[in-house]
Amino acid sequence: MSPAGQLLLPALVLLPLLALLPASWHGGGFDLIGQFLVAAVQPSTDPALIAASLRGIAVTVAVALWSWLFSLLLGVIGGVLSAEVVSRTLWGCSWPALLLRRVLAIPRSLHELLWGLILLQLLGLHPAVAVLAIALPYGALFARVVAEQLDGLPRRNLEALQLTGAPAPTALLMALSPPLCLAVFRFERPPPPRPPRPRPRPFPSAPRPRPRALPPLRAGCSAAGALAVAPSPAFAPPFGIAAAAV
Repeated sequence: MSPAGQLLLPALVLLPLLALLPASWHGGGFDLIGQFLVAAVQPSTDPALIAASLRGIAVTVAVALWSWLFSLLLGVIGGVLSAEVVSRTLWGCSWPALLLRRVLAIPRSLHELLWGLILLQLLGLHPAVAVLAIALPYGALFARVVAEQLDGLPRRNLEALQLTGAPAPTALLMALSPPLCLAVFRFERPPPPRPPRPRPRPFPSAPRPRPRALPPLRAGCSAAGALAVAPSPAFAPPFGIAAAAV
């Protein structure tokens, strides 16, 4: 038997199932679909159902706000500790920051649904499962953004504070806290779109000077005399012609 036939051989088990499908066909699902469509057009006004819907909306909003808060705190703390500039200033080496970055890559690499399944097995059915499942991956992602922002900042202010004898925590706080707040603001609110650049206007060319017209010949005046009295130096005759005219 060919290799292709060996691969298709297990599919023969599905032939008896295909033979049983027409006999087990029923249209019970269409009734449920019809009920769903009718309920979508004519929603129920039962007070108990409305109260349950409002409680569900409140739980959703609370989970979203708490998840945002915890992810922000985790991102700021983890980003500051995983920045190389902070590690070198406080401890004189950068390996603690690099190690923390490798650790934060683990929660960032897992989807929040996987975190929800893992925490559901550990904590059970609890609202904290949803909060932590959202806060852990997004907090690790925000920590990476904060660390990269801090490492990309100019260090002239920090070095100037260190030269004045300021303690390392104070120098870090005074030199890096304003850019850190700006980075958080940019992460939470995207920058506005840039206005379109105006098209450069063509440089106006200088007007060309018009050549001066020769004065009209008057009666009793020769051509050489007219050239001699012309205002333009380009039409001035040589000395011999002017002398001959005189």
